[in-house]
Amino acid sequence: AAWAAHDPAWAALLGRYREFFEASPRLAPLLQPNAVRDINLAAQPGWPYIEPAPEQEDPALRGRQDEPWPLQSPGRGFTQEGLLSQSPRLFQELQFMVRRWEQALPPPPPPPPPPDPTPVTPPRPPAPDAPPPA
Repeated sequence: AAWAAHDPAWAALLGRYREFFEASPRLAPLLQPNAVRDINLAAQPGWPYIEPAPEQEDPALRGRQDEPWPLQSPGRGFTQEGLLSQSPRLFQELQFMVRRWEQALPPPPPPPPPPDPTPVTPPRPPAPDAPPPA
């Protein structure tokens, strides 16, 4: 959400998503207050978090990259990909935007060095009256 506040393209993309949903008789009702919440609360009590869709629902797995994901998934209700991919063009734009944000992130810090190995204690010298080792 913080990145979105700093990217003017975010507000424009949201506006295009709203226009797309408003123009669709099937999707427009989802813009009504609590429409998505009521269905998702029945499926998953984690509202307001919307679950990702199961990977096996990806249309690309069936060679259909230009089709939307299923709007709902059994046991999950509406999913992130289900809602956002209803316009494959806007979904592609969103994915490109997120990749751009990820690329702008600073690289992660290097991993810490491995711990020093446990020092090896040398064997004790033999006692003066002990026989020499064989």
